[in-house]
Amino acid sequence: MFPGLLSMKTFLLILTMSVCLSLSAQGDPAILPSPLPDHPRLLVSGGDWERMRHQIETDPVARRMFDLVKARADLAMDQPPSERVMTGRRLLYVARVALERITALAMAAGITGEDRYVRRAVDEMLSAARFSDWNPSHFLDVAEMSLALSIGYDWLYDKLTPAQREEIAQALLEKGIKPSFATPEPFFVRGTNNWNQVCHAGLSSAAIVLADREPALAEQVLQRALRFLPNAAAAYAPDGAFVEGAMYWDYGTSFHVILAAALERLTGTTHGVADYPGFAASADYMQQVTSPTGRFFAYSDCNHTSGVQVPLFWFARHFQRPDWIASSIAVLNEPPASEDRKSSPGGRLFPLALLWLVPPDARAGSPTAPPLRWYGRGPNPLVVYRSAFHDPDALYFAMKGGSPSLSHAHMDAGSFTLTAEGVEWAIDLGMQAYESLEKLKIPLWDKNGGRWGVFRLGPESHNIPRYNGAPQSPQGAAAFRHVRLDGPAPFAALDLTALYPDQVADAQRGFMVLKDKAVLIQDEWKARDRDVDFSWQFLTRADVQVDGRKVRLTQGGKSLDLLVLDDSPATIKVEQAEDLMQPFDAPNPGVKRVSVHRKTAPGAEDRLRVLAVPGSSGAVEPPAMQPLVDWK
Repeated sequence: MFPGLLSMKTFLLILTMSVCLSLSAQGDPAILPSPLPDHPRLLVSGGDWERMRHQIETDPVARRMFDLVKARADLAMDQPPSERVMTGRRLLYVARVALERITALAMAAGITGEDRYVRRAVDEMLSAARFSDWNPSHFLDVAEMSLALSIGYDWLYDKLTPAQREEIAQALLEKGIKPSFATPEPFFVRGTNNWNQVCHAGLSSAAIVLADREPALAEQVLQRALRFLPNAAAAYAPDGAFVEGAMYWDYGTSFHVILAAALERLTGTTHGVADYPGFAASADYMQQVTSPTGRFFAYSDCNHTSGVQVPLFWFARHFQRPDWIASSIAVLNEPPASEDRKSSPGGRLFPLALLWLVPPDARAGSPTAPPLRWYGRGPNPLVVYRSAFHDPDALYFAMKGGSPSLSHAHMDAGSFTLTAEGVEWAIDLGMQAYESLEKLKIPLWDKNGGRWGVFRLGPESHNIPRYNGAPQSPQGAAAFRHVRLDGPAPFAALDLTALYPDQVADAQRGFMVLKDKAVLIQDEWKARDRDVDFSWQFLTRADVQVDGRKVRLTQGGKSLDLLVLDDSPATIKVEQAEDLMQPFDAPNPGVKRVSVHRKTAPGAEDRLRVLAVPGSSGAVEPPAMQPLVDWK
């Protein structure tokens, strides 16, 4: 039978079935269903618009969320379409603006039925479709632009003219999917970091919406995503402590969830994309890595603001854990801090949170109480202790292990954060914007040298032990050798030896929380055949006063004492961050570094114990001296 004797749609459906059968015969079950669902088929179905309209009418949270989506769409109405303007080596900013605008406009159009949103979304899509390319040299740009145009093409399909459909579809094919099959193979395909998740999700979205036009290629894109996504999903194992830290959890997991939701909408199953070890548990990790003040423990490349976590809305629905979105809903109910936040909470993918919002009756049940003591294993392990949830004055202490060699890592193995009485006392400064460094030709991604001269990334700005002022070895890693979460004095002990192979024969760090009142930090080390200059670092924004072996920190009318225990000689220094920085470093106004220094003779064993006591705790009796190996 010849194609000319069939309708084009029938022919394409037959061809899709043939391709799927062929792939199935090769051992890979076909992913594309036959027949394909009508548009919209990416993340939403036609019935979702009516469902969301009803929820917006009956659920104040949904109403608030839609008002914010519509505000973003209304803001886009008065702005010109995006242009192909590079920022350094990236088109990513433009792609993200397009994704935010198109997603908000397409959702506003679907819910309100107003054609003005359609027209503005089409202008944005056609402008992007006419770019010379989407910058495949930095493939995240291609992936996010592919998702943007896929959402607009699919959600507004019935509103587009045939010519508009053709132009947008050809752009998705030629500027999105085809460059991903270039030789040499783009590194994201088999990558182990968030690029894998972002790029496979963006291209799979394009494949889904173009499946009736390019069935064989669409199937190939989806099969490739399922084959190589496990490389990146290993970052969640075994307990959800995401290797790249909280901010990149949000980024990578947002797109991971989009792929899972897209497959589920298309086929009725996630094809295992949501079943990787530690994936569901990473929602608990995000609760644990957020302090009582609502700020992230900003280790690795991370900003401090937690805000609305869009992936958790899908987690809450899929895993039936509505408590996971309680903090995001609380943020939504707060007065907006700025017009920017009012228009776009949760970033460019915020409209998807409305799509995935569970109904009020599901949110009304008794929430699952998160554990107050938590241990996340894996390459970048983390131990967290807090005295209470939902109490801004709670005591919160977290310490991490890991290695500078990990994706987006800093020289922060052994670093900690400490919050008490609503004040973040021990801080992590977080990341510095990449472009600010790249434009100065600083080798930001050179993990054997250039990266570590940046103040916020290297060893100078983290709450870590130092030996002879040396940096941590990128080839080394720190792991917890003993963790006890129960009992009145929970503790953890971390082996740092491999990070300082040329400086000391042994390096250990531990912390113990004393009856919800204070935290003991204990370092132990053994010198090699030369003297060791040990230094203990503590970054803070508090005012600092040194009185002998006591350091008094004050901020916002609250106080915290750092008590250097034992009688061994020690020197305490207080330095301004500005005095430790290079001209290319981002400003850190008001930041100080408190350091405690000791000298150790060749071959000798030594230790330093510091007790951190919040002002409200009163006098706290320090525990008797015990080596870390004897902590029980």
